[in-house]
Amino acid sequence: MNELQQIEMVLRTEVPLILNNLEWIEAHFSGIFFKSGGGPSLTYLSSLGQVLNVTELDRFGEVWSKKIPSDDILYTLLREKYLADIGNVETRWNKVDFVLFPNGQFKYSLSWDELAERKHEIALVETFVESMGQEIYADIANNGLLASVDSTTQILGRIQVVNEVTTASYVLKTSTTESHYELSLDHFWEEKTLEVYETTNFGFLKGFWPAWNIILYNLPVRSQEFDIEKHVTYQFE
Repeated sequence: MNELQQIEMVLRTEVPLILNNLEWIEAHFSGIFFKSGGGPSLTYLSSLGQVLNVTELDRFGEVWSKKIPSDDILYTLLREKYLADIGNVETRWNKVDFVLFPNGQFKYSLSWDELAERKHEIALVETFVESMGQEIYADIANNGLLASVDSTTQILGRIQVVNEVTTASYVLKTSTTESHYELSLDHFWEEKTLEVYETTNFGFLKGFWPAWNIILYNLPVRSQEFDIEKHVTYQFE
């Protein structure tokens, strides 16, 4: 029995029990997967044509979406299949929809939503770029340089990738001086930088993100909120 057959068996058994005493036309166990997470949830189409979550009260009186008893098992089965299929353009999928009807009919679809995938990947890159800016702020604090920031007019950061080697630095500028500092990146940030570099320049986001091997930061010194649209530029050398 393969993963999809196991999922069908569980849904046929458990969903009618969850929807017992409810008037439903069809139930959906559906959602979207990404490499970083995601997954399906249970909804149903009521006799009034409304798409609803199955809810329950916890012991504190809070309303929660009710899970299928074997939800963790279903997630694991789907996650394993997703990871096995994602590397092949012919078989890849990220959206899943299992549909069960009161008369016992069952169907499912696995489909690829390129736009959703791209939006998610872009959001991850934006988070990375913002996080690297926050790393510069953290390094300033960790090195006892906050007093210097009081007289600083600019905080300029630089992340560069050359021959798969990542370097990072920043400059604190005043009206008369420039102080240069190296930003030491741990293994996680080095690997993450290379991953983003590959994805945006040569991978899935090529053409949807500026080409770069240098990220330049002109970080707000005080009170102004850090905005990657305003405070970050990209160069390719």
